[in-house]
Amino acid sequence: MIEFIIGLVAVLVLFAGMIQLVSLTRAQTETMTEARENAASDMMMDFDPMTSADYIKDWQEGGDEKQLTSDDTSDTANPFDLQNTIVEKSVADPTEWQYIDKLNANKISQLHGSAVPSSVFGLIKGQAKTSAQIDMIPAVRHFLYDADSIDIECEAWMTWTKGIY
Repeated sequence: MIEFIIGLVAVLVLFAGMIQLVSLTRAQTETMTEARENAASDMMMDFDPMTSADYIKDWQEGGDEKQLTSDDTSDTANPFDLQNTIVEKSVADPTEWQYIDKLNANKISQLHGSAVPSSVFGLIKGQAKTSAQIDMIPAVRHFLYDADSIDIECEAWMTWTKGIY
């Protein structure tokens, strides 16, 4: 009888976990779709929406000591760090920029001369306007994950198409 009860509880927890996973996946899909819709509407503009990306120098794990979780923090950099550590070192000698700058439709030259280098990449950011808050099923909350709810936020980056449609 005890083994049956333990087995029943295990099956119940697994079933509740699967139901919880389905609800989390659905909410994540809905918020990601909204973020992609927002980015897609901006990527069709005829003018550059001037989206600026964050420059990340390093990434620090948070208190849970797991990578890529919401409590992780980034050490921000600035455009000059990108210019000095990557773009400037793409030539052997700084005098070579005069030759590269003369080439037509040269993205490296645009990147070198830009005050906001992230705009050269043509990326458009879209975010879900609201985050989804999913309440945890009591069986999952007590046996698997000790939290009342999980917040889901999404952002998407797309390429600016320069109004080609």
